[in-house]
Amino acid sequence: MKTYISLGDALFDCFRNDIGTKNEAELHEDIYVKRKLKEFIGAKEFKKMDSLDEKSWKEAWREFDSRVWYDKH
Repeated sequence: MKTYISLGDALFDCFRNDIGTKNEAELHEDIYVKRKLKEFIGAKEFKKMDSLDEKSWKEAWREFDSRVWYDKH
């Protein structure tokens, strides 16, 4: 497993392949996101990311959205 400095990087690496699939709708569900992200980055790394405030998570999802958009175009 890789250590991530940025939550946005972790989200992008973990969920970019969900875009355009049936799993894309699941990205709006906390349970799905937390379970898959924890499996992807490991429990120790996930604990650090999960402790971030809501603003940090919103910014990370904005970064994810931008990167997915640029990746597709």
